[in-house]
Amino acid sequence: MTGNCSQQQRMLARAVKRARFVALLSFVQI
Repeated sequence: MTGNCSQQQRMLARAVKRARFVALLSFVQI
């Protein structure tokens, strides 16, 4: 595992959390 790979995984996880949060917000607003 390279540091760059782990960094990309961290960014990906953050993006997934953000997308899930935005989806939850939009679902609540409907």
